[in-house]
Amino acid sequence: METIQPAIQHPEQTDEPAALEFEFLGSGREYFNIWIVNIFLSIITLGIFSAWAKVRREQYFYGNLRLGQHHFAYLADPVQILKGRIIAFGLLAIYWAGWNFVPVTAMGLLIIGVLALPAILVAASRFKMRNSSYRNIRFRFTASFTEAYRTFIKPIAIILGLSAIGYLLLYQIDPETLTAMANNGQTEELPDDFRVIPEDFLPTVFYLALFPFLPYLDYLRVKLLMNHTRWGNQQARINAGAGGFYRVFVVGFLLSGAIATLAMVVVFAVGALIGMTLGEIAEPLLPAGVVIAVLLVYGSMIYSAGYWRAERTNLIYGNTRVGDASIGSVLTFHQVGKLYVTNTLAILFSAGLLIPWAHVRMAQYIASVTSVTGADLDKVVMDSDAQQGALGEGMVDAFDLDIGL
Repeated sequence: METIQPAIQHPEQTDEPAALEFEFLGSGREYFNIWIVNIFLSIITLGIFSAWAKVRREQYFYGNLRLGQHHFAYLADPVQILKGRIIAFGLLAIYWAGWNFVPVTAMGLLIIGVLALPAILVAASRFKMRNSSYRNIRFRFTASFTEAYRTFIKPIAIILGLSAIGYLLLYQIDPETLTAMANNGQTEELPDDFRVIPEDFLPTVFYLALFPFLPYLDYLRVKLLMNHTRWGNQQARINAGAGGFYRVFVVGFLLSGAIATLAMVVVFAVGALIGMTLGEIAEPLLPAGVVIAVLLVYGSMIYSAGYWRAERTNLIYGNTRVGDASIGSVLTFHQVGKLYVTNTLAILFSAGLLIPWAHVRMAQYIASVTSVTGADLDKVVMDSDAQQGALGEGMVDAFDLDIGL
């Protein structure tokens, strides 16, 4: 009798590229060796080596980040970073001196500082992208200063307008009243250092005007960065609205408050129960109880910050495409929150020596839950425009600011 062989089922042939997984290959021990040398040399050189320290740090993290079979690379010149930092710190020193020693210029300096932010964003993003590469193809940031100001000018104008109105209203308040507001109602026999002027309240007024716009500004910033980033001939695009950023911000804010409140309720309830049960015997335990209470409350707030990190990252990368490829990001609130808490405790109880271990743990986790699908790397070629527009970037590269997502 003839034996019938079962038909061999061949998988369907598809031209669709396979998903590429991110992987971070670094270790805490390796990075500790780089980190401790960076700190030591930065201290003994009075900060001069910090530029080289940044390059060594970024080269380690970029070089150990693998997508598919290829690694990323960081290509910045530390000498250029050092020059930029000298210029930037000089300008910041002038800004600080004007604000503190010539208070009448505070509002003008605030306006100048806020108006400079879109230009700094563009400059820093150009520097960072141009010095980052994958498969020997550099990234590029294509937004112009005009595009950045067109993006941010309306919310900036509203925020500065509200700040100016609040600032003018402060001048309508009697100086003694202002001093009482800043010193819990005390005005008599206060030294001159405790006497306040309207400029002392200006940062508070500015932050109050800024707060409702924070999610919207974050949305505009991410949209500008993503929609003007190129890798070779591949253009990045993000398809997320401002509503998603407000949702993450509001839910994260409420969640943080709720978890912190719950922690405080538990702490006070347990403390009250111990006090009623043990009476005076519990008094020696009070200092330890206060420490535990503080750790629990702050720990709960640190844990809840994991929601903002996880949901914001998923929102951004889950709605981003680079050419035909899409990015998948599935960070979870609990895992990020747990990493935040355990990393913080490890850093505190090791007097900071476990900072490298904490950074590597977070990098490993984020890489493990991030992937790229639909990427055909053979289609990616060097952008023919990549070398254009360098003339205007020589000066803006002076500001080496780490503006990440």
